[in-house]
Amino acid sequence: MTVADLQTAHTSDGKTWIAFYQPNGTGNYDMRAQLLDVNGNKLLGANGLLVGNQTSGSATFVFNVCVDPNDNLIIGYQYEIGGNRSAVVTKVTPQGNLPWGNGIVLGIGLAPYPASNAAGEVFVTWDNENPATSFIQKVSSTGSIIWTNPISVNVGASNTTRGQIVTHPNGDF
Repeated sequence: MTVADLQTAHTSDGKTWIAFYQPNGTGNYDMRAQLLDVNGNKLLGANGLLVGNQTSGSATFVFNVCVDPNDNLIIGYQYEIGGNRSAVVTKVTPQGNLPWGNGIVLGIGLAPYPASNAAGEVFVTWDNENPATSFIQKVSSTGSIIWTNPISVNVGASNTTRGQIVTHPNGDF
């Protein structure tokens, strides 16, 4: 199997999540996920689970992952909607389910970076393709957007991209 890029994260019980882009032969890339047990055995089939096959464009962009308190994989990636690259966040359960379907579309942009707090809420930051602005959005554990409008973080004239976010045990980020 050919993969273009991958990210890994560990679960509380010693398993390893792998999220990866796979070329699909149409000039686009599919997002897939695999869960390995403690011995390295694949738990979601030989090729992993298809997470998203929406139009990605002919290149992969930075994507990021984290694991929530229930060992679900959270993937922040992007795909095209109406010709615009849109930041998306999705959840994959250890059983191979996609409770957020094709993902929660956050808005136009690239390189979403998720972080989950102890309540299972997900905070995501992403670059809106304006080199001086990033956004932050909060998503509930059930996949609902919490803030009507994302927080805009403007860093002046600096060309800042690919913001990272971490959560504190008290739920702050």
